[in-house]
Amino acid sequence: MKAFFITVLLFLVSFLGWHWPYFNAVFAGIITLGVVFIYFKYPETALGLVIAELAMGGKGWWLSIQFGDTVLPIRILIFTAIFLAWLGSVLMQLRNGSPKFSTLKNIPAGIRCALIILGLSIVWGAGWGLLRGNGFGAVFFDANAWIYFLLFLPLFPLVGEGKGELLLKRILAFVLGAGLANALLSLVLFHVFAHQYEFTPTLYQWIRDAQLGEITFIRPGAWRIFMQSQVWLLFVAAWYLIAGSVQSEQKQKVNLLLLAVVLAALFVSFSRSYWVGLAAVSLSGIVLLLRNHAASWKRIAIVIIGGAMGAIVLTVAFQRLPPIPAGIPLRERLTIEAAGSSRMNQLIPLMKAIAKHPIIGSGFGTAVTYVSADPRIIARSPGGGGEYTTSAFEWGYLDIWLKIGLVGLIAYIWLLIYILREMYRKSISIPISNDRGILVRVCFTMVLFCALVAFMSVHITSPYLNHPLGIGMVVLCLITAVANTSQNSNN
Repeated sequence: MKAFFITVLLFLVSFLGWHWPYFNAVFAGIITLGVVFIYFKYPETALGLVIAELAMGGKGWWLSIQFGDTVLPIRILIFTAIFLAWLGSVLMQLRNGSPKFSTLKNIPAGIRCALIILGLSIVWGAGWGLLRGNGFGAVFFDANAWIYFLLFLPLFPLVGEGKGELLLKRILAFVLGAGLANALLSLVLFHVFAHQYEFTPTLYQWIRDAQLGEITFIRPGAWRIFMQSQVWLLFVAAWYLIAGSVQSEQKQKVNLLLLAVVLAALFVSFSRSYWVGLAAVSLSGIVLLLRNHAASWKRIAIVIIGGAMGAIVLTVAFQRLPPIPAGIPLRERLTIEAAGSSRMNQLIPLMKAIAKHPIIGSGFGTAVTYVSADPRIIARSPGGGGEYTTSAFEWGYLDIWLKIGLVGLIAYIWLLIYILREMYRKSISIPISNDRGILVRVCFTMVLFCALVAFMSVHITSPYLNHPLGIGMVVLCLITAVANTSQNSNN
């Protein structure tokens, strides 16, 4: 619960920093320095906070610091500070002649090979993009998200030092708290926009400026509350599905209520990609629970049906209570968010661009022109034709293929499959027992397995696995696979 209240406080801090820009940099600086201070005392807690930020921080701009003409988001500040702190500790160990490195030998060979090939492909994509004249700025802003994979370096030593289990427990607690706060914020915004209170435009501007999400008018009384970090609610939903199916009936009621809150937030996102991810969580969760003999069909059905029905009740309650006034005025500035999907329009131009360099890719920063169906783009395009040139695409796997080629794409998919394989082989295949340590570890790994499958499904039509939001999940699953391997080796 502490993580939940801290996240609510951080949302308030973000709003205050937006309302009074002077405090924006002050809050960002205090939080960054605070995380670094925690890292030197309790590294597993600090790194757990870095992961949990993904579950609440949208695109990472909920706070920022400006240096001249350059503005740095809080996510980049925290990541850079943690990485430099880790690098500094490594250099100090080298200077003292007592380095404590975790070697790569504990990483399964398949994962190790995939990581090397993927890393080389990313470096190639950046260099090739520059050689093809895509421009340094375009290449950097297209490739910088992949730098988040370096988070593995400060995380990996904790596994070698025997702190892997503590690290994963911290991450679980923090992500569940942050995710629930994100879900509650989504439902509160759904209620506020449905009733169009006087302060609604202020909240809208904060959400947009802080890049926490997008709010779209559907019809009077109904709004789409889409937040990028809601993708981590798939992890939270997986936890309450697994835990609710395995734990006692008394705890099951609490899990059902929290699952309903999470599902309601995913419903009001009106994101078909999230719904596909939710279906992936449900199917993979059912299969794992049944194959592991962890729960019966009846208990699983109670959790899924109960959670879904509770979500429907919550959604209606947040929308309709109190009743929406008849003839409620709609703010014009809030109705211009409506945008049609342009995914299908991207497909053919994107495939033609991929065909130019299918094996080695065209490099980061490569742009493609297509005709968009988004009314905002149509209004800004010459002659209202909707032509739009971009290097960011909805088709996640095709985006990766275009930038780093088929070799890089296969290496990434190979990495994901090997991570799933190791998590299943080293932990999920262990029978559920009454030992709390084994129960938590197996359930946590099941949840990560379901979440990674969901992220891989979402990435088909929404790019997340090439963004810190998705890369953070991949790194977390990678650490879990390595931790399980290390633990089994020690045993």
